[in-house]
Amino acid sequence: MAGKKLKKSSTRKINWSKYNQSLINRGDFMLFIDKNIVDSWYAATTDIKQRGGQIKYSDTAIETMLMLDHTFGLRLRSVTGFVGRIFKLAGIDLDVPNFSRLSRRGQNLQVKVRRSNSTEPIVVSIDSTGLKIYGQGEWNRKKHGKSSRRQWVKLHIVMSNNDMQILDFKASNSDVADCEVFDELISNIPTGSTVLGDGAYGDHHAYNTATDKDIYLIAKPKSSDVVTVASPTPGDMLRNLHVAKMKDKGFHAWANKVKYFRRNLAETTMDRFKRTFGGSIAARKVANQVNELAIKCKILNKFADLGMPEELKAC
Repeated sequence: MAGKKLKKSSTRKINWSKYNQSLINRGDFMLFIDKNIVDSWYAATTDIKQRGGQIKYSDTAIETMLMLDHTFGLRLRSVTGFVGRIFKLAGIDLDVPNFSRLSRRGQNLQVKVRRSNSTEPIVVSIDSTGLKIYGQGEWNRKKHGKSSRRQWVKLHIVMSNNDMQILDFKASNSDVADCEVFDELISNIPTGSTVLGDGAYGDHHAYNTATDKDIYLIAKPKSSDVVTVASPTPGDMLRNLHVAKMKDKGFHAWANKVKYFRRNLAETTMDRFKRTFGGSIAARKVANQVNELAIKCKILNKFADLGMPEELKAC
């Protein structure tokens, strides 16, 4: 006798009007250019003098132009003309940095992705994905052999489940395992918080590191994981609890018990990242790549601030 077919759960959005307006507002360039940016467009005259040409434009100006660049899918030359035309139409008497200055200054920007430094416990999810470095393409490599230059960058993020904000990120080579950057990802997470991750973050080191920082880690146990018997640490004991529960009751029972499915919001964020910016990055130099990822994370945070869909399970 065939088993009973499970009914697929469905949800419906309950804030369509507000969310629809937020999507419209994402195309408003005034989201990135306001009076405060105009007033701080040029570098302060009190800045320390340097040899050669002096700094004319502030970091705010450079960052704003790079945000417009990535938001609207432009290139550095195009964004120069884009912003220049905006200033003329708005009657703003400001110069615009050229593309070469944008590229040079973009290497040394200190982009702050984090929106706040709250000390209250929160629930966060962590995940990673690979991004292709824009280059000569698959055909060229297949024809002429594998390039010695790295072709992929791995993006690791930690995001707040409460408001979909990316709190921090880490860029690494494609061969770096997720667990190797776990310490850095949770370094600024408030004590008492809950961290949700997939099986890549479920090793002994991650559990011990999280426990030492008074952070509750929930990582999906792998099928090959076993309970540690000999002298388990507090972190090992928590890991043993998750492993034993899943082996005894099954994945879904364990996941429902610890509310593991909240981690799906991290995958949703990665999907939003790739849908918005594509699956590749344009920068060649490592410093520019890091800042490009930081700016894109900051743009996603701005979009989340405008409004996100609210869903309700259908009865």
